[in-house]
Amino acid sequence: MRLKAAIAIAAVALAAVLAFQLPASSGDTLEEEPDEIWYVYGDDATFECRYEVPSGGSVEWQVYDSGWNVIMEGTGQSITMDLSAYGTDSPVYVRQTVTGTSGVTDTILIEVLPLHIKTISSTGSITVLFYDVSTLYSAQSITGATTVKYGEDHVFIPSDPEKTDYEFGGWYWTDSEGTEHLFDASEPVTAEMVDDEGILRLDAKWIGSGGGGGGSHTVVIGNHSVVFEAVNGLRCDTVSTTSSSVTFKISVIDGYAFYMDDITVTATYGSVTLNSDGTYTLSGIYRDTVVSVSGDRIYSVEYRLSNSSVSVPGYDSTPGKTAGGGFSATVSSSFGWAMLSVTVYMDGIDVTSDVVSGGSIEIDEVTGNLVIIADSSLPWLVILVIVVVIAAAVAYYLYRRRS
Repeated sequence: MRLKAAIAIAAVALAAVLAFQLPASSGDTLEEEPDEIWYVYGDDATFECRYEVPSGGSVEWQVYDSGWNVIMEGTGQSITMDLSAYGTDSPVYVRQTVTGTSGVTDTILIEVLPLHIKTISSTGSITVLFYDVSTLYSAQSITGATTVKYGEDHVFIPSDPEKTDYEFGGWYWTDSEGTEHLFDASEPVTAEMVDDEGILRLDAKWIGSGGGGGGSHTVVIGNHSVVFEAVNGLRCDTVSTTSSSVTFKISVIDGYAFYMDDITVTATYGSVTLNSDGTYTLSGIYRDTVVSVSGDRIYSVEYRLSNSSVSVPGYDSTPGKTAGGGFSATVSSSFGWAMLSVTVYMDGIDVTSDVVSGGSIEIDEVTGNLVIIADSSLPWLVILVIVVVIAAAVAYYLYRRRS
């Protein structure tokens, strides 16, 4: 009994040893490390086939162009490639075939790995400048002969800038025709992005987070953003959109007043049309566009007059309104030659010393509601003379009656 058990155990052990020593067979999964695909800056690249194969196994590789024509092939754990003839926007592809050791060639794994090639000279140096409007936000340099692992960025992107009432919309570069493109740091920098001095300029894109009243809001038409920017007191609301146009209306926020016949609407790109129903349509949208809305804001004018009057060219002297441009007025005393006091407040701030000269009021730009206070009074000396004259006349009258 003990002998039979010992024989059985020995047989199992022998089978295990033999099984361990058997070569790999078709369908076996071989150990592999994470894929590493490389983007290429320069004309040459060394691509490492990151696979562990059993003893006696092999790795074969082929390089194809975008039309799947074989342009290079070989064996081994690494591939050294001359890419000088393939510096185009189209990638080449690396196919790796890992074989086993079962006496016949058993294909265990085939993968197609895209290898993107950069078109710029490998000897050049690129300066990358990040701008927030006209302010340089960040800068760095990259070289043309650098390889970058797949999944890693070609350009280090700084932390997002911040601006009150706006959301950061990414970094954009502009081509030679003036078209803006969102910059993708995971893609190679190509020659068309770089100017003759070797500089890649990236500009911050801002999207307003407000509702259009004195701020901005954004709609997306196709693949392009349309940013509406309105002055304080006006707002824009979208009515309808198509694949290349947007119709919107302009309204006045409570507490504000505008001359609606003088509203100005402009767009950096595309054509703006005023419709018969009072709405506007921006058509022909082919790139990111900013729509600016402005107008003559109307401010209230209040007159507080005492023994005086106000003459305003183009207006009457009753309480009224004025646009945000210049404001002129002439203040007169009801007595003609009496003392005149004039005070002007703009949104509660005394601006008299800046805008009043004698009885004239001159304001270059009205930026708030106006209150004009004018008071006319007789000088004390004049009043005293009048009193003396009247008293003398009365005294003379009484004297004549007694006589």
